Amino acid sequence: MSRKKKKLSKNKKKFFIILACYVLTFVITSVVTASTMAWFNSSTWQSDILYMGGPVYMYFSDDSGVTHTSGQGQLVTETPPNWTLLYPGMNINFQARAVMEGHVFTHTEPNGETFTQYTTGGVLRAKIRLEVTDPDGNISTAAEELYNAIWPQLKNNALNDMSNEGMWVMDTDDESIDVSQEENYYFYYAVKTDTEYDDTAKYSLLEVGGQQVNVSVGFLNNTIIQIPPVEFINEHADCKITFIITFEAVQAFFPYENSDVDVSIYQNDDSGRLVTIRDVGLGKPLTIGNSRKLFKESQWTTDNGWPLA
Repeated sequence: MSRKKKKLSKNKKKFFIILACYVLTFVITSVVTASTMAWFNSSTWQSDILYMGGPVYMYFSDDSGVTHTSGQGQLVTETPPNWTLLYPGMNINFQARAVMEGHVFTHTEPNGETFTQYTTGGVLRAKIRLEVTDPDGNISTAAEELYNAIWPQLKNNALNDMSNEGMWVMDTDDESIDVSQEENYYFYYAVKTDTEYDDTAKYSLLEVGGQQVNVSVGFLNNTIIQIPPVEFINEHADCKITFIITFEAVQAFFPYENSDVDVSIYQNDDSGRLVTIRDVGLGKPLTIGNSRKLFKESQWTTDNGWPLA
């Protein structure tokens, strides 16, 4: 989709705080009474207090990692000075970072003891959407030409960005999404590896955050996209190009569910539980495949059953 002149449209941004864990207290008590003589009784008790993990906080920022740029029209894009329209051969520079916000929580118990915890670490995924329309808002042949010239640059720059501790992997094996367009795929922030798996579900995700300080991850950050330096005609004039980048994060702990448990392999506990799990509290591996369901469930919409606030 394209035209000789194009308006630069700042991208919509979506900001997700996917998970909020509330502090929950469990008190475990036991009382043992033993009689040895008619006039003697003894009893003992124990208690323990456990806290749920902290929340996951994330915001969208520019290259500074400090300025909040979440929201429609807030994506930072740079073009040559004093130019407000796009022309053939012109470069666009993006600034896009997901910042996992650090925070310290201090709880004081009635006995004066304090307990300190940080925000919970998370795993990330991102999506790029590119919308190109003609002046009437239609996806014309001219608009498609521009789309086909720009989208491969976005995809390749995302996959070949080595500036982060981890790398971005395009999940092309998620059967739950419409694969008619590449932009429907998600990019997952994974551990850097030289191994190329035949199934993207096998890639391990890199945990981010869970610290006292902020940790940021760039996605198409300081990436330059070029409007093709080719001859355009009047039908390309005033085509509108909109870039939309979305970040999502969920806690870096994937719990097992009853349906996940294989009695012959995972369980060796015959203590009488209906569902007997020996390794209580151990989560699933942080892989792309194991994260898909959690990311889907964390998208709070009326379509998947979550009420909107």
